[in-house]
Amino acid sequence: MILPSLPASKAVDWGCAVTVCIAVLNSNGKSIVQVSDHKVSFGTEFSADYSAMKDVPFFGEYCALIAGDDVEHATPILKRAKEILCAKPLDVSPITVANAVDDAYGERLRQEISSKVLRKRGFTVESFLEKGKHKCTPSVYLNLCNRIDQVKLSLKFLVCGFDDKGQGHIFTVDGESAPKCYDDIGMWAIGDGAPAALSSLAFHKNNLDFEIGGTEEEAVYFALAAKFMAESSGSVGNATFISVHNPASPVKYINLLDVQMMRKMWEDEGCPRCPKNLGARVKGVVKTLAESEQMAIIAAVAEKIKKEPTL
Repeated sequence: MILPSLPASKAVDWGCAVTVCIAVLNSNGKSIVQVSDHKVSFGTEFSADYSAMKDVPFFGEYCALIAGDDVEHATPILKRAKEILCAKPLDVSPITVANAVDDAYGERLRQEISSKVLRKRGFTVESFLEKGKHKCTPSVYLNLCNRIDQVKLSLKFLVCGFDDKGQGHIFTVDGESAPKCYDDIGMWAIGDGAPAALSSLAFHKNNLDFEIGGTEEEAVYFALAAKFMAESSGSVGNATFISVHNPASPVKYINLLDVQMMRKMWEDEGCPRCPKNLGARVKGVVKTLAESEQMAIIAAVAEKIKKEPTL
């Protein structure tokens, strides 16, 4: 039979994609709004909304938001990160938490490399680094190195939480580079819908609509507006999970009716819209080079006449 000989299927084999997670600092960094969708896409054929929780408390005041294709690795990574942190002093810093997730990510990746590439050759990652060059022919060694380089996990984490002074922090962990801190920016997003979400947040930040010093309610609206914009990517689901974290109080949640109310507010007043009578108002702006040069000369002459003193 063929089927028993095939490897076990994984989420990525089905094109499974977890699509947007957003974190926003507010109240001068004393509170964090976290937003995610619930949709999981299975390739181009079908998807399921209301099917995945992407906002996971995992250590003290810290949560991890999850996005990527290889979501089946997220839980083992976070469990291992918690083990690493529990072995440390109680007053761990935010960067220590982010580094623990990064270390656990690295361990998981090494396990994948060992299982997929090295185990059948009798190596572990450590023994291959130490003895591989001497035990393998040059061509086999280079081939194994190439295969090792191709083993990656399509998985990102937003690690959000509070230090011992109650100040909020946002880090990303992607398994390829050192954890990155977005405290100064005050916001970040991951997943397929991240570019659209970040463009919405950046637009409002640039126009001074959204500030880290704003209220929780204002931050909730701007985070939701970013999520609604991210839905234009096609892979982001309509279902929305939003929570507000503050170390001085229990976690707060926004109910479905209030999310729908703010969605309608955004659709009526906030979302990008087309100017009325656009076709008539911009008609004729597309010109040939000769027409444009002619119009420029006419404009220059008119300007010169305007500046000349009248008799």
